Amino acid sequence: MRLANKKDRIRKHLEAGHSLTADDARRMFGTMRLAARIKELKDEGVLITAKKITVRDRNGVTCRVAKYSLIHEAQLTLF
Repeated sequence: MRLANKKDRIRKHLEAGHSLTADDARRMFGTMRLAARIKELKDEGVLITAKKITVRDRNGVTCRVAKYSLIHEAQLTLF
């Protein structure tokens, strides 16, 4: 699958109101570099936020990962 195609699928997933972790992206889209695709989307002007969450890996070890989602207009505050 071409990178642009993966990036577009990630964008559509986020635009549908879903969030995404690197593990989700690996399973759903076959991408091993979610952070790179997120950066490309941000460079194109897509407003994306990352929240750190704690998860357990397949060995039961807890770790912190980024969970990406779109920033909606209601979340923006004007100063």
